[in-house]
Amino acid sequence: MPCAVILTALSVERSAVCAHLSDIQKEIHPRGTIYRWGKFDSSKDVWDVAVVEIGAGNPGVAMEAERAITHFNPDVILFVGVAGGIKEKDVALGDVVASTKIYGYESGKAEQTFKPRPEIGLSAYRLEQLAIFEAGEDDWLKRLSVSEPIPRVFVAPIAAGEKVIASTKSEVFQFLRSNYGDAVAVEMEGFGFLEAARANQQVSAMVIRGISDLIDNKAKVDKAGYQEIAARHASAFAFEMLAKLEPKHEVVPEVSTSKPASGMTQINNDNSKGTQNQVWGGTNYMGEIHIHNSDGK
Repeated sequence: MPCAVILTALSVERSAVCAHLSDIQKEIHPRGTIYRWGKFDSSKDVWDVAVVEIGAGNPGVAMEAERAITHFNPDVILFVGVAGGIKEKDVALGDVVASTKIYGYESGKAEQTFKPRPEIGLSAYRLEQLAIFEAGEDDWLKRLSVSEPIPRVFVAPIAAGEKVIASTKSEVFQFLRSNYGDAVAVEMEGFGFLEAARANQQVSAMVIRGISDLIDNKAKVDKAGYQEIAARHASAFAFEMLAKLEPKHEVVPEVSTSKPASGMTQINNDNSKGTQNQVWGGTNYMGEIHIHNSDGK
C-alpha cells in the first residue's frame, strides 16, 4: 500500500488536509511527535497518509520532515498550507501554487547593502510534471466541498524565510521583488522541508500552497476566512495529485539459481569454453576453461 506524509504548520491547514482522510488514528513517534494516521481512497489505490502539524519556521520543519521520512518511509512527502502572494498581478486570493523550487532568501552577505547568495530547494521532477498536467485539468475542483470562486493553479517558484511580511512597502518585500522576481508566493517552511527531502532521495517531495493574503491587509483577509479557503484549495489539489500519482514500486533483481549446465556457453577468442550465468552485480562465468598452446592444440 502506498504511503504519503503531509506536513502542515497551522491547525487550519491540518484540518483541511484531514478532511480528505478516513479512519484517522493517533500514532506517536518514539521521540514524541504525534501524527494523525488515516486512509485516502483514490479509487485506484488506497493510500496510508500521516499528517502532522509542526508549527512555523524552516529549522523545525526540516527536523520533523527527516523524522517522518525515517519513521514512515513514504513514497511521497508534501508540505501543504497557506502563503502570501507576492505578484498581485499574477496570483489572487484562493489560488494554488505548487512549487517548482523554493528560494531560501535569507542566505547572503551583509555588507553596506545585503548581497544575496541564494539557496534553492527543488521539488521532485515527477511531482512537478504531474502538477503541471493537473493544473490544466478541472478534476481537482470536484474535491472542494463548497461553492467558491474558481481558483487557478500555478506551478512556480516560492520564496521562504523566517519573517512574516505584512506590507508591500517593507524592505523585505522590496528585496524579494528585486532579487527573486519569478517567485509568486512567500512562506516560512518550504526551504527547510525540501532540504530534508534532498537528503532522502528515495522520497518525492513538493510544497503546495494556497494564497491566503496578498501581503497588504493581511489581518483583514485572515479575518474574512481566507486562510481556511486557501488551505482547502491547497489540500484539494494535493489529494488530486495523490489520486493520480503512480507509486514507485521497488524492483528487486532476480538472482539466478540455475546450475552451470543451464547457463549460456561462452566462446572465447582462443576457442576455450565456459558456461555463463547472470547474477546480481555482474556476470559470472562457470565451467571448464581449456587453455590452448599457440599451435591451437
